[in-house]
Amino acid sequence: MECAGVQRKRYLLCIHCDPAKYCDDIENLKQHWLRIHRDVVFLRCGQCKTPFRHQTSLVRHIRDRHINMSQELHSDDDEEDDGDEMENTPGTSENNERVQQNNSVAGSVNNFAENFSESEEETCSGVEHEQIDLKTEAAKHLLNLRSAGNLTNATIELIQKFTSELISLVALQLRRKTENFLKENQVDEIICETFILETFQIDDLFQGLNTTDKQLDYFSDKYGLVIPEEMYLSSRIEHRLDRSSRMFLPKQVSQTFQSVSLIQTLTLIARNKYLREMILSEKESTDGVYRGYKDGSDFKRNPFLQKFPFAFRIELNYDDLETANGLGSKDVIHKIGPFYFRIQNLPVEENSKLSSIFLLAMAFSEDLKDKGVFQKILTPFLEDLKRLQSDEGVEITLPDGGLFILRACLVCFCADSLAAHALLGFMSPSAQKFCHLCLLSLTELKESSNSIGPLRTSATHKQHVEDVVRDPSLKKLYGVSEESALASVLRVPEDSVMDAFHDFVGVAQMVLKLVLYEFIIVKKLFTVSYFNANIVAFAYGKPEITNKPSANLTEERLCGKGHTLKQNGSQTFCLLRVFPFLIKGVDEGDRFLELVFLLQDIMRIVFSFQLRPRDVDQLEILIAQHNSLFHELFVTPPEGHEGPSGSTEVEEENEENVDDPNSADESDSEDISGPGQAVALTAARNRRRVYKTKRLKKGINKLHHILHYPSQMREKGPLIRLWCARYEGRHRILRKHSAVQSNFKNIVKTMSRMFQLSTFHALLQKKEPEIIIHGADSVQEIVKNSAYCDILVHAGLGLEDQINIVKSVTVKGEEYARGLFVAYPSENEPFKFGLIADAIIEVEDASKVYLVVQECVNEGLSNRYNSYKIRNLFEAPPCLVKVESLIDHRPLPAWTPMESDGFSLFLYPRTIFC
Repeated sequence: MECAGVQRKRYLLCIHCDPAKYCDDIENLKQHWLRIHRDVVFLRCGQCKTPFRHQTSLVRHIRDRHINMSQELHSDDDEEDDGDEMENTPGTSENNERVQQNNSVAGSVNNFAENFSESEEETCSGVEHEQIDLKTEAAKHLLNLRSAGNLTNATIELIQKFTSELISLVALQLRRKTENFLKENQVDEIICETFILETFQIDDLFQGLNTTDKQLDYFSDKYGLVIPEEMYLSSRIEHRLDRSSRMFLPKQVSQTFQSVSLIQTLTLIARNKYLREMILSEKESTDGVYRGYKDGSDFKRNPFLQKFPFAFRIELNYDDLETANGLGSKDVIHKIGPFYFRIQNLPVEENSKLSSIFLLAMAFSEDLKDKGVFQKILTPFLEDLKRLQSDEGVEITLPDGGLFILRACLVCFCADSLAAHALLGFMSPSAQKFCHLCLLSLTELKESSNSIGPLRTSATHKQHVEDVVRDPSLKKLYGVSEESALASVLRVPEDSVMDAFHDFVGVAQMVLKLVLYEFIIVKKLFTVSYFNANIVAFAYGKPEITNKPSANLTEERLCGKGHTLKQNGSQTFCLLRVFPFLIKGVDEGDRFLELVFLLQDIMRIVFSFQLRPRDVDQLEILIAQHNSLFHELFVTPPEGHEGPSGSTEVEEENEENVDDPNSADESDSEDISGPGQAVALTAARNRRRVYKTKRLKKGINKLHHILHYPSQMREKGPLIRLWCARYEGRHRILRKHSAVQSNFKNIVKTMSRMFQLSTFHALLQKKEPEIIIHGADSVQEIVKNSAYCDILVHAGLGLEDQINIVKSVTVKGEEYARGLFVAYPSENEPFKFGLIADAIIEVEDASKVYLVVQECVNEGLSNRYNSYKIRNLFEAPPCLVKVESLIDHRPLPAWTPMESDGFSLFLYPRTIFC
């Protein structure tokens, strides 16, 4: 028994403190560890020095193995008394006391373990106890590889093999280390063997996923991936090599296509909560501004959409795609025709993503030339659409167990001219009746570029089809070849949309080429080398640098046939915007430059996402002015001159053209001999030519197309939301897959399956996105310490609120950085321009982004550059602008003309300010 006045003290040791730290009980030890050592990577047992990663494991270890070995320490005053006590106390009394002590410590350890488990779950989100499905993770790993698009099947199989071998080696290494550890700690052999078998028994993670078919089946069963279905079209006779006789013998070959179920695809989309909520939250404009299809007259005239305003609105697209090398021998037989669709209900920022375009069907382009093939290919789509476009709809079950009625209707079809005429049943765009919206002829177009023929309607078109069936000779009169496969679900041709992308790429390149020919070849204001050098040297700014045109202009290309400049769509539009800044010697009011300015103004309106009715009225006026001026300059011959109707008019001159900067001295052309004789003779003849303005043989179809844009905008909303640019971009994934394919036996099947895997991978990632994608060089501080304290407080922030100040920030795909300009609203003016000084992000709510801008003086629209001339007011105080309140969400770079002194700054907005 204990002596009176002597109290025994027991402590727990913290092994991480140096010098050592002693705690009275385990609760104090817990609080000490949380406060001081929470970030320690490894924890070690104070008795056996065994390392642990998590505190719960350490506590469990102490409780199970060392509960009777808690360390006892005594004060210096009690050491002697304790020694006497040990000598005088009976063994039974000591043992009973130790049992009580052990029970007390065990209870404290249990409480610690329970409390810490709860804390660990809160701080680590339960990662320690979460059961990971390794098979699912392996399947997602393969899906990531497939979505890359630049890996062959053989490469992916090798990655699977090497990954499996690596996992097996890692598991073997960990198993050996664990076995040695358990043996060193004298763990029972049976327990050790059972633990080893349960822990390190890892099956082949890729079992059942080693082929494309098995991967498709896995994702279909687990997540609902829609697998393309191969369907029969017809058969044809081909001569194939018979290996036994080594002769080419006729063989019947089946023609097939790939079809993707519309109902299953829409079900997969509707089950995604993020996409479903965006579709159901779509709103109609209440201020009279055209923002989407819902604001046009077609939506208000559609009885099904008036009854079910949140039904999925399907937009259909068809185009041809070359999968083989365009310079090789297989550039035609492997051409495919994919059918895409998009859901118009989604907002602009979501629909601008390529992953929001889904596959409907795919076939060989050669097979699509046969009569009636479109009807066969679209039959599954039409059957699904018939069910969806009904009052009953299709009932589906959501992941949360709720029911959802799926309804949809086809509202429009958009494609380039060739694809539109083929699918809608019209003759080629080069036919006499070339337009599928009106009955204008090529002869009438040659006389006037502003003429519109009698409009086609679904009723008149139906009558034309019936007449053509009775009398095929009427095809040329009506420009109709057969009934469209979409006639049962679409108003043909009213529901077809002119493609602004292909139309303006063609018109812009043609106008620029003709104007450059006038400035360089005819007037000799500058040279091709000068223009190419300016393309390279011009400061485009960060928003435009990726669209920088190619400096590939040559005199041969300007003088040659055709109207292309060998630039892609983005480069063409960028070249049109910067064109006035690259040239020299052109006076204000030049009629050829005025033609370029009119085209720029037209494209500003057409490429706007928001339009007022008066903007559409203004578009009609601009198109009429542009087409009239174009017709006058390049189609109608000047009075008193009936020049040839070729592409270039030249006259021979007796004397050398001294104004030609490329002309050589007369001595250079004498005694021409040798291999370069023909080239020298050609150059000499060119020096004696006087070039005149090009005259076109006929009117341009695409100039007529844009005459229909204003009426289509009133019916369907902004055409920028319906153009084919995004569909052209969607071809990229197919081109990436085709570039690594070595087997083209059934390229349509391969491409459709790879497309579905890539789309499915993107669909799994669709969730509520962070508005802020990244912020560079972030500096965090509180408002009261910020240099922008006054304007931040005026905007509603508190003095103690925390903010991040960054040089650049990306919001919904647009990067706002120092040195760029933005347009923002003003009380006294329609808009103001401001220079971005900094970007500010609230720490508590990262969706609130502000721009610190320096106000600029807008000196008005320049008649020489068709851009706003600005002057920076460095003495003006900065102001704070919310990103969502900007008039134009695109930041603007400042441009300086190449022929100026470098101090003039101009801003060119891509769209109008609404």
